[in-house]
Amino acid sequence: MPLRFLAAAGPQEDLAEISRGVAETSSSLVPVLHRPGLAVWVSPQTPWLASDDGSAVAIGTLFESERGVRLQRLPSPLPSPGCFTRRAWGCYLLVVEAPDGHWVLRDPSGGVTCYHRRHRSLSLYASDLAILNLACSGPEEPDQGYLRQWLTYPQLRAAPTGIVGVREVLPGEALVARGAELTASAAWTPWDHARPDRAIASFEDAAAHVREAVLHAVPRLAADWNDVVVQLSGGLDSSIICAALAAADCPFRAVTFATFAPDGDERIHARAVADHCGVELAVLAEDTQPMDFATVPSLALRPPPNALMRALHRILANHFAVTEAGLAIDGTGGDNVFCSLSNASPALDALARQGPRAGLAAIQDLARVHGTTAWAASRAAWRRHRRPRERWPADLSFLAPDAIAEMPAHFWLDAPSDAARGTYEHVRSIVGIRHFLRDPAPGETPALHPLLSQPVLEACLRVPSWLWIRDGRDRAVARAAFGDLLPRAILMRRSKGALQSMFVSGYMAGRAVLEGLLLEGRLAQAEMIDREAVHAYLQRSSQPGDFGYIRLLELASAETWLRSFDG
Repeated sequence: MPLRFLAAAGPQEDLAEISRGVAETSSSLVPVLHRPGLAVWVSPQTPWLASDDGSAVAIGTLFESERGVRLQRLPSPLPSPGCFTRRAWGCYLLVVEAPDGHWVLRDPSGGVTCYHRRHRSLSLYASDLAILNLACSGPEEPDQGYLRQWLTYPQLRAAPTGIVGVREVLPGEALVARGAELTASAAWTPWDHARPDRAIASFEDAAAHVREAVLHAVPRLAADWNDVVVQLSGGLDSSIICAALAAADCPFRAVTFATFAPDGDERIHARAVADHCGVELAVLAEDTQPMDFATVPSLALRPPPNALMRALHRILANHFAVTEAGLAIDGTGGDNVFCSLSNASPALDALARQGPRAGLAAIQDLARVHGTTAWAASRAAWRRHRRPRERWPADLSFLAPDAIAEMPAHFWLDAPSDAARGTYEHVRSIVGIRHFLRDPAPGETPALHPLLSQPVLEACLRVPSWLWIRDGRDRAVARAAFGDLLPRAILMRRSKGALQSMFVSGYMAGRAVLEGLLLEGRLAQAEMIDREAVHAYLQRSSQPGDFGYIRLLELASAETWLRSFDG
């Protein structure tokens, strides 16, 4: 079941023209709502539900917040967007006709993507660019301002997109249209749950809340899909997904990916989890196909993942297609929602909120997490205390001065003045993972990321940052929450798998292609990159000992994306 849709709102005569165009050009969309000022279409297998009075439709799935019962109809009349997010949760996009216009609401998990564009007098909403273009095809123009923001603030996925006139509706955001006026507002914000007065005080209570939220959300989101496949890395996060499905007797199978190098070969850990849950495990191996850095992708709303990530996506996508998987599900976002911070902020939070004794205990936990001494952890905390809190870190490496941009707005980052530093970085980390989530595409297996679901988000945001490192374990609350449902080897594991060896070898083999692509490309011609710095890095003969090569691969993605506008 894909989650793809098109909605159009505006004057009846313009709406009729769009409806005729969709009917003539697309057999992949079916109408589910048609009002004088509002129409909605979905792909044939996309789930949806409507209100009794026919004024609203939700694309996706919805559950009552209190009982967890799946909704079959929307209530009439509908509550306000903010009230709706308190009464229901799920993976959905809500489209509602109002007396003086319409409004849309994207759920806090962001499980159904949504983009907005004005076309003549209409507001258009769609899950992806391909469907958006069914309603208003034509030459597209890259947004140079967006590109500069994308280069300057990596991984910050805000409302602007790379195509002029198209903006994304953010998770938890409502767009309200009254006549020609369109207003964005926060229907759900992480700061309603990360407030100090909502913090869970004890470690045991925190583990219980997180366990309850995960066991509540994960099986419900997967229940109505056929042939669920879990991308099981053998790490804690994807293992928790498997444990939650197994505990609810939800049928599933698993797949893992192994590189030639040991750092990306986690088969032994994935096998332990699969055996523990009693499910089939398929193993996909790294292929020897050269990394393709220069191929121009299909036109998209933003630059694609770098070529090394695309190689992994291709291997997984082929497996899902060949085995006719119904849904791909993974632990994406686990490090983020489970607050796996790699700095000293949790110790600073403990000191500020609970005093010297708690601060000292957190320093000792921090030292154990990072395998260092308490003195070293204390110095790191002091240095961090002296640095001002960054709203979002900028990366100016390899950029020319003309490429540097101001940071785009994102309401999730609008923290109250009394927000703890570690809590802010927890929220910022969750925002950052959305950079890696892909839009739906025709023919691809649908994907869900249940650790980003609203119940899990709300439970984890209430946990103070220092509890996540209790007893010197990262993601300690999550480990405790699932201590009886996972193999001990997974719970006690300190190492994490990595794809660095595969990425480095791919980069080294493709440096010549990268050199021509970047030094003579669109970014260089527009004076957005520092050609001398790029050239100097590419001339290094030894394998990189830093992550500058990843930055160059991101620049290469931006370069090929720019070329996709040439047609």
